[in-house]
Amino acid sequence: MRTEDGPTSSAASASSYQLPIEYHAGDFCGLLYRVEPARAYALCAELSVEPWLVFGRAVAGVYAWQYRETSIGPYAELGIGILARRRGQRPSLWRLALDTGAQEAQALWVVALPVTTELACNAGRQLWGYPKYVTSIETTFDDRAARVRLGSELELELAAVRGAPRVMPIATFTQLDGQLLRTRIDVRCAPRLGVPRRAALRLLGADGPCARAVRELGLHALSPSLAFHTRDFRASLPAGTHLGPAHRA
Repeated sequence: MRTEDGPTSSAASASSYQLPIEYHAGDFCGLLYRVEPARAYALCAELSVEPWLVFGRAVAGVYAWQYRETSIGPYAELGIGILARRRGQRPSLWRLALDTGAQEAQALWVVALPVTTELACNAGRQLWGYPKYVTSIETTFDDRAARVRLGSELELELAAVRGAPRVMPIATFTQLDGQLLRTRIDVRCAPRLGVPRRAALRLLGADGPCARAVRELGLHALSPSLAFHTRDFRASLPAGTHLGPAHRA
C-alpha cells in the first residue's frame, strides 16, 4: 500500500506556480451516483449554480487519484462533486454525453477535495478556490481493482471496470474571492467507463468534509450507477475563467 503524506511547502504563494500544472503519470478511479435532488440542492442553496438533474435525479461523484509524476510533485487526492449548471441556463444533455467539459454553463461543483501535500493544497486553494485540506490518503491501484482510504473518514473500493474507454474532460465550478470560477481540465487519457461489477463506499466514523458530504448526499446508502478506472491518468490543469458572482443575488 502506498501513502503520500506530509508537507512540501507551507508558505507557497500564487506566484510560486507555473501554469498549467501538468500531470504526467497517475492512477484514477471513481463512482457516480444518482442522488435525491433535495440533498444536492441543500449543498448549493446560496450559490449561482444548481444541481443539474438528469432524468429526475442529481448526479454526484466520488473521485480518487494517485499522481505519480506531476509538475508540483507526487501526491494523492480525493474529490466529491455534484454535476451542476449555472442558474437560469439550460445546457444540453446530448452535448454533455459527447464532451463532459464543452459547455460553459455546466461543470462539477466541487464539495471537498483533500490532498496529501501542502504544496498541492496551497496551489488549489489560492489559484482555483478548491476546497482542499491536507490529510493522509492511502491508495492501492492495480489492473484488477482500486482501493482508497481517506484518513479515518472513508474507504472507497472498486473492481476494475470492463466498459469501453472514454475520454472524460473534467470541468469544475469553484468560488474564488466571491467569484464563480470554471476550469476545464484537459484529460489526455481514456478511463474505462461502465456499470460497476463490485464497488463499496464506507464511512469510517471520523468527521471531516468528505465524510459530511457523503452523509448529506446519502452516498453511503446508495449503489453507484457508473464506475471508471485507469492506470494511465495524464492531464493539464490551466487557469480558470471567472463567470461572475459565486452567490445568488
